[in-house]
This record gives sequence, structure tokens and C-alpha cells, in this order.
Amino acid sequence: MGPVEYWKGGRWHGITSRHCRSALAILLLARGRIVTREQFIDSMWDDEPPSTAAVIVRGAITKLRRWLPDGHRRIATRDPGYQLQLEENELDADRFLSLVEAARRALTEGNPHLARELAEQAMAMRHGPVLADVCAGDALTAESIHLDEYATLAEQVRTQAMLGCGQARWSIPDLRRNLALCPIDEKSAELLMNALIEVGKPAEALVEFDRIRSCLAQDLGVDPGPDLRNLHTRVLNHYLNAASTGE
Repeated sequence: MGPVEYWKGGRWHGITSRHCRSALAILLLARGRIVTREQFIDSMWDDEPPSTAAVIVRGAITKLRRWLPDGHRRIATRDPGYQLQLEENELDADRFLSLVEAARRALTEGNPHLARELAEQAMAMRHGPVLADVCAGDALTAESIHLDEYATLAEQVRTQAMLGCGQARWSIPDLRRNLALCPIDEKSAELLMNALIEVGKPAEALVEFDRIRSCLAQDLGVDPGPDLRNLHTRVLNHYLNAASTGE
């Protein structure tokens, strides 16, 4: 997943036309359903389509039929629009979603090694921001956000699996990188705190809590959620108990 490309002649090909990229993305994400001409226009331009929008859509379909393997058969005219013929499991977005869900199930069922393997398979499919190279209306933007959220979930499942496998120290650099990109990501902060506790650095876990509490207050005017607060309380209680017993 990433830029819109197609496989032909043993290699991936990019698509230079932004309208063709958008048209192919719309057909792919329809998952075999008929896409009307009006839906193409709405997805590609939202509320401000040009007067030539219908002509542009028709031209994009013609080019895709010429470029794609067996394109004239694969992109069928179905009144009132077009339909892409997809084989089972052919769409990489669906394989990606299935892998992430399988990884999450494995983690829930107490199999962190399998969860990590599946999550890493899903992460390896991602080659940059999803649909970043298309002129996206609301429908494509929503799909892009959905897939990006699952990419974040795959990273979180892998990190939780690493903690479950006793590999907390290897997860810390990735979590710090994620938090550098999104300082108010509470789930990543929680995972980082747990990883730091696991490797014997509870003081650093408390520093991380103070950091995200400050960021949330400054950016959103809110406090950390209950999971982070409860984790913070457990770390503090550990310190208090250690102090009272002279450890």
C-alpha cells in the first residue's frame, strides 16, 4: 500500500495522470461494486467539479483499460457507470486489513509471537501514506484515514507483542519515533511507559507521563485518559512501597 500502482510485465508501474490514479483508486476501493459516473465525479472533486468532469472520467477509464493487464475485460461498462473485476484477495488493502485483524486476534488469544509476525507482515505491505498521490474527495479521504488508522494499529499490536515476548527494549526506539511524530498519541505513550518499566526504568516512565500530560494540556486542554493515569498511579505506588520497605 502507498502510491496507486499496477502490476504488469513482472514489475510495478506508476501512473502519471492524477485523474487516472484517482479513477483506479475509486474502482479498487469499490471492491467489485458498480461505480456510477456521478460517484466518480463526487469522489474526485467533491463540490467543485469542472464542467468537463464527465469527459475527464471517461478519458481516465479509456487510459486505464489500455494500461492495465487485460484492462478492457477488467474494467467493464455497467450502466450507469463502471465495474472493476477483482479476483479474491487481489486488493492489497484487504489483505492488509485481514493481517492486522489476525494479529490483533492472536494477541488477544495469548500468542504474542504469532501476533508480532502477522503485524510485521502487514507493516511490510505499506510503502508510504495511503492514496497520497490521488486527488481525493471525501470518500477517498475517509478510506485513506481508515487504512492509516489500521497502520497505526499494526504498529501498536507489534509493540504489545514484543512486550509479551520479553523484547521490550527493542520496541522503545520505535515508540519514541512515533511519539516524536505525534506527541499526544496516548496509546504509544502507554506502551512506551510499559516498555520502560519492563526494562527497569520506571523513572523514565514517569518522565514520559509528565511529558504527554503537558502536551495534552497545551494542545487539547485535557488530561491523560484513565489507562495512562492508572499506569502512572501503579508506578508511583511501586516507588512508595519500595521506599517504605527500604528497597
